[in-house]
Amino acid sequence: MFYKPHNFSDIVNGEKDFDGAYLPLALFSFGTFYYDNGKIDETEVPSTYLDLLDAKWKGKLILTYPNDDDAITYLFSIITSKYGFAWLEGLAQQDVEWVRGTATPFMMLSEGTANKSSQRALSFTTTHLDNFSSRIVSKNPTQEEYMSWYQKTAIFESTSCPDSAKLFIAWRF
Repeated sequence: MFYKPHNFSDIVNGEKDFDGAYLPLALFSFGTFYYDNGKIDETEVPSTYLDLLDAKWKGKLILTYPNDDDAITYLFSIITSKYGFAWLEGLAQQDVEWVRGTATPFMMLSEGTANKSSQRALSFTTTHLDNFSSRIVSKNPTQEEYMSWYQKTAIFESTSCPDSAKLFIAWRF
């Protein structure tokens, strides 16, 4: 169903259908460094993925398994294309806490802010989640390629509640 919310003209042109068939609902990214600023100072945050092989990051990383989903696999393919599989082997030696799900590292970092004994403080395989610890902040790598995309939304023409669907879209935008 074609629908343009009241602020349609403010929505990024390259990410919306000009007739209103779909709209960008949320921006996601992988490759950004998320860290606990109570455990890591901003000046210490790596600027490259290669920096993660430094001994100071041993035992501090929480990462999503490289094969967890297509976007994470693609991110690891970008990194290994640049640094080779020796980088991945070196990363595996860093006592990484490997987890399932791309939201999991952010949640675990947030939980770790209250856990003073946990040294886990950094991830690059997660995305920001609202309503978690304000101590988890992000910094983009300065010398790396990372990825971002808009998650799209649309209203099916066959919906039995078109007015409710339009109201929801208008509320989101």
